Amino acid sequence: MALGRRIDINKAGFRDLTLLPGVGPVTARRILADRRARGPLTDLDDLVRIKGLGPESAARLRGLVTVKRPEPR
Repeated sequence: MALGRRIDINKAGFRDLTLLPGVGPVTARRILADRRARGPLTDLDDLVRIKGLGPESAARLRGLVTVKRPEPR
């Protein structure tokens, strides 16, 4: 996969999430639901809180995603 950029896991929509290796429609929906329920991820290690993304999956995604903290309002 060559996106040419890292995907911000806190801003990515369904389509962008499904472009990631190992992230299909079900996992993408889980990521979106988790963000709605628990708020943004604060660290890439938070990926393991998503059902279906364990430590190995998180490690595989580490070079492809980023976690930018939302600007304070």
